[in-house]
Amino acid sequence: MVPYQEFLELWKLKYGPKAEPGKPPVPFVVESATYEGRVQEGIASFQATLEIEVLADGWQKVPLAFSKVAFEDVTVDGQPGVLSPSGQGYELLLKGQGRHVVAARFVAGKEYATCAFALPAVPLHKLSFRVPGKGTEIKLEPARAMTTTNEGDETVLLAFLGPQPSVQLTWRYQPEEVHKEPPLIFATD
Repeated sequence: MVPYQEFLELWKLKYGPKAEPGKPPVPFVVESATYEGRVQEGIASFQATLEIEVLADGWQKVPLAFSKVAFEDVTVDGQPGVLSPSGQGYELLLKGQGRHVVAARFVAGKEYATCAFALPAVPLHKLSFRVPGKGTEIKLEPARAMTTTNEGDETVLLAFLGPQPSVQLTWRYQPEEVHKEPPLIFATD
């Protein structure tokens, strides 16, 4: 008599799906993503750089879950890229095995001092975000490992994010200081 668990393992070996020799388990891997964002005239714009390793031959549809963004430009290895809307995001068409560098410019956000967008599935995201004004308060949701510094007349947030479905940034400008005059006192008899 064979224990049931051992029977299942033997059955999977005999009748389960067979891996083709030399064929990768996945057609591509999105290895990393870097985002450099900046607020100009109230609009949050970003430059994204993604590194994608294509493992399989032929054309690949790489799902990029970016939503709530408007793309301005997409290049693959310095050449114009092809994006196709798909469900809640886009699909990027790639051909050829090897490492591909995807550069994309997009704008995000509909409300004043807030932007939010979905992120593609990546093990590590690096986000840099610049807002005019020293000491501007910048919040990142969900909160992760991050720092905020002042560089010139800007506040800069630097954050490292693990795999997560979306990000939301909000910022609040510091009020301008008003030059204070000594009080005037008027007296009448």
